[in-house]
This record gives sequence, structure tokens and C-alpha cells, in this order.
Amino acid sequence: MGILDFFSNEARQQRGAAMDQFGRDVGYYVPPELRGLLGFAAEMTPSATLDRASQKSSRMLAPGRTPMQRVGDFGEMLSETAGVVAPVVVAGRAGLPVADAVQEAYLGFSVPTRATGRAVADRLNQPGPMPTVYSNPLVPNINPTRREVSAELDGLVDARTSARSNGGPPLVGLLDALNARSAQMDLRPADRIQPAPGGSGFLDRDYQTPAPGEVFDDLAAAYPRNPDPTAALPKNDRARVLVDRREEIAEALARRIEATGQMDADTRYFYHSDGPLYRAARAAGLSDEGAQAYLRDLSNNIAATSPRTQVEDNLRSATLVMAKDAQGVPFRDVIGAGTTRPDGTPGISERGYPMMTGSGGIHGNLLDDVAETGTINTLTNPKPATFGPNLAGNRSGVTVDTHAIRGTLQTLNEIEPGAVPEGFILPQHRDAYAADPTILTPDMIDDTLANQMVGPRGDTTRMQTEYPVFADIWHDAADRLGVSPAEAQSMGWFGFGDQTNLGSARATPVDIFDERLSVTAQALGVPVDEAARLVFNRQVPLLSVGGLGLLGLAAGNQPAQGDGT
Repeated sequence: MGILDFFSNEARQQRGAAMDQFGRDVGYYVPPELRGLLGFAAEMTPSATLDRASQKSSRMLAPGRTPMQRVGDFGEMLSETAGVVAPVVVAGRAGLPVADAVQEAYLGFSVPTRATGRAVADRLNQPGPMPTVYSNPLVPNINPTRREVSAELDGLVDARTSARSNGGPPLVGLLDALNARSAQMDLRPADRIQPAPGGSGFLDRDYQTPAPGEVFDDLAAAYPRNPDPTAALPKNDRARVLVDRREEIAEALARRIEATGQMDADTRYFYHSDGPLYRAARAAGLSDEGAQAYLRDLSNNIAATSPRTQVEDNLRSATLVMAKDAQGVPFRDVIGAGTTRPDGTPGISERGYPMMTGSGGIHGNLLDDVAETGTINTLTNPKPATFGPNLAGNRSGVTVDTHAIRGTLQTLNEIEPGAVPEGFILPQHRDAYAADPTILTPDMIDDTLANQMVGPRGDTTRMQTEYPVFADIWHDAADRLGVSPAEAQSMGWFGFGDQTNLGSARATPVDIFDERLSVTAQALGVPVDEAARLVFNRQVPLLSVGGLGLLGLAAGNQPAQGDGT
């Protein structure tokens, strides 16, 4: 029988009496002290719900409805059905007692957890006989949207297809992870779950064995170059001296990097994430193709969520976007416990997963690019478009961030004090620099890279053409050192950190990922290998301590995507 036949008048009449009786019996499975709280009323019967679904199906087939209206009607029809089907599906697929299934479905969809009060919420979480409600209360929502209902159903079913029959703890889903992260946000950072010493141990630290095959594209090929190399650069051609003295600066940069001892330090391998991540993905059950796809998608989503974000938050946000996408949830949909603005109105992201996805938000704009084109527009956003792949292990390009810009200009100034163009000195420091050019501190430098319009009149394209000017110098330094472009940048990053105000811990993305995996396993109450399976299969995002600032790449440490003429 097709789904539309299911809502026919004849079929509805045949099951009406039985479903009404079931609706009256639902109260049996809900403790008496909670029935009033949850608003169960006499008219709240499954047959009434299915009648509403039938009305939606009739409207869907009515003449004159547009295609998008029919899609909306179909979604509403499924939403009405979900509340009745959920207990049966959950009980059948996850091996739950009927009482557990009914309570998880109806309580999860109906009542905000906050309304029950802390004492009731705590009672509902306790294991044992009645009342045993959903072991991790669903996100509070009095009138859930179609998307939220769908996500809740997925969470209830997928989270419990575990080895429950073997007496082990139930596996968890996306909502469980979001709720666990939200609960941690109620604690001081020092009181939150801490990673095990050395991390989870699931990711290896063999940085010199890369992922097999050609996983990534050549990042340098996408730099936003002006096709006319003689054309003036932005801000009165201020970067021209860097073009003219490129080889000289690159040679000096290479010597400076060697002098810091970075060639023999583990920070050289900061961006060697592809091998450990690939092998962890395979160990978590992904195929070769799946593991490589995970690296590419992680690369894109790290890139999109990187601006003005620390690496720990960056990884966490990227894995949340991937988990939502895998389960059909748009990244802007807040399906977990959400943030609250100072005025009391709902925020735009889940608690513990801050992303700038509101109107005009940089993360939302970049994620839209990824969703629509599979990548980020490198012409206007080359830094995040390079940094994301770098973090995932693509070392073919240079992340020209604040420190790379400062390091380049300070190297030029060491070669010839006073050679840094006025356009790269902030206005309030120009007099001081002119008076004593031997002193060039990081706070004196204008490290905002500029854009310009490129192309024939009437067909111009906005491009951040200063980016490749700096990147080319670092590529040349890498060639002199016999390393990849990203390795040269990471060594300069840490080697010059005391001069560029880096202020970052010496932890690699693999270290951070592995520590977050340890926290995720503890917060969800599952073994590390199960947490890895959930994360790499895009069922849950990484959780973390938060607030500790591991490896800062916050606003002050990144070049703005500035304008210039």
C-alpha cells in the first residue's frame, strides 16, 4: 500500500477505532504526575493526528498548488504522522520496551525540558523502572518544525540501534551530542570533562606517512592573481616592493627559519594531518573512498568556519556542519539547545558551537559557497580557502595570515630598515617609523590585505590580489628549504612567534582532534572507538572542553578580508 493510500477515507475508517483506543492507552505509559504537565488531553489521539495528516495529503493533491507548496504539504503530512509512527519504529528497530518508546517520542516532541524543572528533569534521566523516559531529554521545543521532528526521529532511532541486547550502553545520536555539549556549557571550563592524558590514542602521530593517492587539489593554482602582472596593486601599489624584491626576501626568510631551529622541530609537521586523519577514518570503518571524501569535506568545512575562530572551535564547528548535512539538517537550523541573546531572544547557533551564520555572517556566507559550489571563492577569500585545506593536510598552499604578513614585512625591514612602504604602516605609527625605521613592532603594521577590481570595463571581478604577492615569497622560501609551502609557513609561524605575537600553544590539529575525541567519548559515555565511529561517520560532532584557547587563531591573529583601491 502506498503512502497516499494509507490516508484514504476507507483506510482511515478501518483503523480509526483502534487508534483512538491506543491514544487513550498512551496515558498508561506516562506517569500520572506528568500527564498534566505534558498536556495530554482527551482529543490528543493518534486518529486525530492522522486525520490532520490526511487533510495535508488532500491539500497536496489539490489543483492549483505549486510544486513548492506540494513539497511543503508533503512535509507537514509526514510531520503529523511522525508522532504516531515514532513509538512503533523506535520500539521495533531499537529493541525498546513500548513504555520507553512512547515516552521518548511523545515527551521529546511536546514539552520543553526547562518546563519540568531541574528536579523533574533529573528524575526523568534516572535509569530503572517507570518512569523511565528518554535517557537524554530532547531539545526543548513546544512547536517543533518539520526539520526538528525529522531530526528527533533520526536521533531516537539511530541512537539506539546499538548492542542494547548485549546489555551495553545505548549508542547516541546528534541530539545526544548537542545536549551533552550544552550540559558542559553550564560548568566552568575548569570543571568540564578533560581529555585523557595524551588524547584518545585513536589518531596516530605518524606525520611523515601521508594519505594515499591524490586527495587534494593544488592550492597555489587558485590564488587570486591579476592576469596583468604589471598592473598597479591595491592601495597605490604598496606591495610593489615585495614583487620587486621577492627573491631577496625569500632567501632572508629561509635563513631566519633555519636559525630558529624549526627544521628539526615537530612544529614543521603542523599541517601533516592527512595521514593520521585518513588512517583514523579507515579504522572507524570508512572505505578508502569514504576516508578521502571525509578529508575533502573536513577541509572545506574547516575553511568555511575558520575566520575569527580558534582551531579547536573550528574543528568542532566543521564536524557539526558535516553531521547535520549527513542527516539532512541545514547548518542554520538550531536543533539542539540553542544560545540566548542578552535580550532573551533565541540565538543563531547551538550552545557550545558558536558560528557566525546570521544575516551577512562570514561563516554562513562561506558555508553557502561550499554547499552551492563545493568550495570557497578563493578570489575574495583566499586565506580561509587555503587554511582549511592546510589543516586537513593539503600542504600545497600558504595560509597568508597576520603572522605571515608581519614576518614578511619585518624580514624586509631587517634587510633594509625603512623599506616597508608607508601603506603597510598604520597611520598612528607612521611618524615613529619614519623617525626610527629600525623599530618595527607588530602593532605598527597594517596587516589587512586589500582587494581590487580586475578585468575589462563592464566585466570586472573582485580579487584579493595582494594575497599571492606574500604567498609567492613563502613558496620561494619553501623551495630553498626543501619543504612544502605550508611547512615553511608553519615554521615561520612558530619560529617568529615571539616577534609576531603568535601566542599559540604548540599543538597540531591532530593533537587537538584526538583530545576532542577523548572528551567526546567521555561526554557520551561510549568507548573511544565508538566515539570515533560516530564522528567519522558524521553522526555526531566533536565535543570539547572549550574556553581554553588551544592554538589561537582568533580575530587578532588573522588578516581581515579588507578592501583597497
